[in-house]
Amino acid sequence: FSDNEIITYNDAISIGYPFKAEFSGCVAADEFYKIVSNLPGDSVELSVKEDSLLIKGTKTKAMLKLLEFPDDIHAAIRTDTIKWRKLPEEFMRGLTLCCFSVSQDMTFQTLSYISVGDGRMVSSDNLRISMFTLEGRIQSFLLPGSAAKELVKLEGVSEYSLQGSWIHFKTTDGVIFCSRAGSGEYPDVTQLFDGVTGPK
Repeated sequence: FSDNEIITYNDAISIGYPFKAEFSGCVAADEFYKIVSNLPGDSVELSVKEDSLLIKGTKTKAMLKLLEFPDDIHAAIRTDTIKWRKLPEEFMRGLTLCCFSVSQDMTFQTLSYISVGDGRMVSSDNLRISMFTLEGRIQSFLLPGSAAKELVKLEGVSEYSLQGSWIHFKTTDGVIFCSRAGSGEYPDVTQLFDGVTGPK
């Protein structure tokens, strides 16, 4: 819990959801989720008692150790100074279509990413290749396939920003999805699509 967000972070992906809290700190995600998801009713009351987070439902109470929010994590995923850019209109559709052919084998290095830039996105697992043409400008980046498969589950993703080694995406209702960017040079496979046209 930090400022006006609930944040999850695992060093590869971070997700922030708008949430007004009168405290800040970290709790174990698995334990917190198990408690909250099993509470009866639709409302949960959260408060801090000494160094613990008190979770109160209609008939149940639980406490979790509240730890300080690490400064290095907060700096890595800080989004209050970000300059957002509009995503091309068909970006999320293209991402969904390209996810199936991303390599699951990390020994293929850059093939475990989806390459975005130059008006298109490309993915391949060394057996299949997908290429989706984007209308509109977008900066170049490599998005890990594992992050892409989580990102496509969100609705209303409309903006993005590149900041340091992170790629940030924002939804229309204020959810911020952050993924570490990949590194390396993606193979040029565009010549394999010469003479291939999509539906008109």
